[in-house]
Amino acid sequence: MSEAELKLQKHLSLLREEYVKLQTKFEEMSRKYEIASAASPQSGGDGFVFRLLSIVSQLYDKSQYSDLVINVDGKAIRAHKFVLKARSDHWGS
Repeated sequence: MSEAELKLQKHLSLLREEYVKLQTKFEEMSRKYEIASAASPQSGGDGFVFRLLSIVSQLYDKSQYSDLVINVDGKAIRAHKFVLKARSDHWGS
């Protein structure tokens, strides 16, 4: 390969890396936008994410479907493993 071809290959490789980074960033931003839109009262409220967040938010400190009780300062707080697991890596399976 000539020096010019090697430079082009290196440039193409850098462009591919940048493309992958941008694609990852776009996916992350899209996910954050969906969550923010779902949580916004101005959103139509008819999307899957909105309905899911609404249902999960109604589960707070409810005994129905709770599968975990956390005692904090003598107070029992009912919780849901799937919610805790979704919010933190410290709540294993």
